[in-house]
Amino acid sequence: MSNRTMLMKMALGYKIATDIVEADENVDPAERAFIMKKFPYAELMEAGFVSPSGEPTPRLQTFLDDALVAFPTEVPLEERLQMLDDFIDAVTADGELNEGEARILRQGATMLGLSEEQIDERMEAHPAVGVVELGDPE
Repeated sequence: MSNRTMLMKMALGYKIATDIVEADENVDPAERAFIMKKFPYAELMEAGFVSPSGEPTPRLQTFLDDALVAFPTEVPLEERLQMLDDFIDAVTADGELNEGEARILRQGATMLGLSEEQIDERMEAHPAVGVVELGDPE
């Protein structure tokens, strides 16, 4: 895999996962730990995706823009499905699934070029789905 593709994966994965955990406006410790483990701050800094203060940089947006165009054709299906698994892990990190998180997960999976059928099949097969509680609707 090229360095460009790895950076696009990191950018898109980080953006969607953080949007998911922030969807209910309450990032709990389990969600924060998931993000820190999956996207270590040092790696985000090295990629130039966050500033020393932790703010997203224009470089992050550049790679996000590139990913939206390139992902469906340049990244193999199995890698895109693995990213969907990561999004599902983000949704289930706090043991609760709310509508906002589910909506962002589906949007992210669509950005990966996945069909509704692929999304549903992967969610049904994920071990944490069905175990989490449905949160209050937004």
